[in-house]
Amino acid sequence: MYRRSHFRIHVRPNVHSVAETAVDEAENPRHGNHTEGVNHGKGIDRGKAVQYGYRRKGWTRMDGKVGLVIEGGGMRVLYAVGVMEQLLRHELHFPYVVGVSAGASNSATYVSRQKGRGLRVNVDYLHDWRYMSWRSWLLRGSYVGHDFIFGEIPARLDPFDFETFHASPTRYEIGTTDCHTGEAVFFGKADATERLEVLRASVSLPLFCPVVHFKGHELLDGGVAMPIPLARSIAAGNTRHVVVLSREPGYRKKPVNHLRPLLKVVYRRYPKLVEAMLTRHERYNRALEQVERMEKEGTVMILRPQQKPRVSRLSHDPKQLTALYELGLRDTESQLEKVKDFIERRIET
Repeated sequence: MYRRSHFRIHVRPNVHSVAETAVDEAENPRHGNHTEGVNHGKGIDRGKAVQYGYRRKGWTRMDGKVGLVIEGGGMRVLYAVGVMEQLLRHELHFPYVVGVSAGASNSATYVSRQKGRGLRVNVDYLHDWRYMSWRSWLLRGSYVGHDFIFGEIPARLDPFDFETFHASPTRYEIGTTDCHTGEAVFFGKADATERLEVLRASVSLPLFCPVVHFKGHELLDGGVAMPIPLARSIAAGNTRHVVVLSREPGYRKKPVNHLRPLLKVVYRRYPKLVEAMLTRHERYNRALEQVERMEKEGTVMILRPQQKPRVSRLSHDPKQLTALYELGLRDTESQLEKVKDFIERRIET
């Protein structure tokens, strides 16, 4: 049974780290071991309910139990960027957002409420070698140009609105992978400081990017440990989830056993990371099954491309990327009333 929700956020205490598969966590939410030094949404008054904005013409209200979950997928994230742009245009601001990999870095612009920026920062600098290139890999030791993407662009070329970002009532979490444990570690909005080190960590693709040292952790791409962070949204206390995926219906990930010898050499100091990478397809596929099962139950709404994207993880084609972004815009626009209806409902328990 459904009824219209109150529009207050009921904030739960901090949840520090997640050390489990996505499906186990989704079916049996648990906090996991606490991780020292990891901040989760610092600045939110956790001792009381927080008013989420105020009702005015054109706004959709939602309670604090609805989460926006963003998968990564490299440059395929342009679909999700289009989705989030459309949400911004219609002033749909979720009280909770979680992302991993490119899903984390791009959802930061959604939280800072900067319309149009998501497309610009992904397309305008594609042909600058400092953005993403083998030249960057040879000269800087990273295929993804962290200093350019998380330094020069947000500081000077297309400024990131840190003030609005940190003032936003949205609880925002960034997923990373701890290299020593092979488990997911999540950081909060307060950890996204001027150098955006935590976002650098979340998008540090294994084999293409160096390990990022942050708050006592050695970190890589968050999509390794938890490819689709639905489990995190559940652990945060949400009862409904809008999940944005980067691949078409029916897609399932395949194993990468052919990389085993290389991974064991490159990451010989991190055997649990190697194991996490070799079993990633299992977690990904189980998480997809969980997402689709919860969609049938009415607690998840999925937004994803209906056909296989013509975009690779490391695509440099601005036309194809823009087309994928525009597909996300159109799909969200066409389902906007369904989205509003879904996020306004409150499930009786």
